Amino acid sequence: MKSAIFSTRLSKKAMKFIDGIELGMLPPAAAEYAGYSDRDECNSLLKRPEIYAHVQKIRARTARKFKITREKVQEGLMDAIELARLQADATAMIRGYNEINKMMGYHAPEVKEHRLTLAQAEKMQKFNGMTDYELLELQQGVQLEGEFEELPPPKDN
Repeated sequence: MKSAIFSTRLSKKAMKFIDGIELGMLPPAAAEYAGYSDRDECNSLLKRPEIYAHVQKIRARTARKFKITREKVQEGLMDAIELARLQADATAMIRGYNEINKMMGYHAPEVKEHRLTLAQAEKMQKFNGMTDYELLELQQGVQLEGEFEELPPPKDN
């Protein structure tokens, strides 16, 4: 099948990869279909902007053709989860919820923001400007500030 989205900038092998995607193959299978030898080549193909654009156009066209939306996929997964619940299949339920989590972006790494006070930022700047030797010297001479109270040894019962 000749891809409907043709570009003269792409090699015949790359176009065959795109054709494989258009035939419904997953990228690794499409890469093998096109004659690429390993998974690394498949990943590097998908990172090329012109190939990525072709793949996105194919996926968008397919989604329009079958009227696939994120909401419909999530509804289908929820139906499958409910069916798994009725069959007491916890593994299938977990897999369904896992897929929904991925779609919702809950598997993305959490971003934590740390805000420093002005005094803390000044200390960080001071430490960042120090050499390793200066930091080691500082660390060896650190003394804790504060009040402490020596406790009597515990009584044996």
